[in-house]
Amino acid sequence: MVTVTILYALVIVAMVNSPVPAEVVARQGETVMGTVAAAFFERFGLAAVGQGLIVAGAIFSMVSASNASILAATGIGSLMGRQGQAPRRFSCIDSGTERLPGASGRRRRRSFP
Repeated sequence: MVTVTILYALVIVAMVNSPVPAEVVARQGETVMGTVAAAFFERFGLAAVGQGLIVAGAIFSMVSASNASILAATGIGSLMGRQGQAPRRFSCIDSGTERLPGASGRRRRRSFP
């Protein structure tokens, strides 16, 4: 969490101190981050590194959001099964276990003959 906050603050500092004119920033919208990063790192001769960092951050963000969506989708089916909005078999994520009577959340492995 601290790393993300520091990186976010550095991106804001780069945006504020950018040599890119404000009109260009306003015109390009969301894609201006790459332009600003290239201009900021160009001072050090590393323009491509700046754009690469922005692209890597965008890809990491998209993969992270996709992963969160996939993990949340499994829980939605289970919740709907427990509430009776979907077939009851959806309420149990692992079909090899069954709930112990009177125990909230405790499970035991079914024995199959």
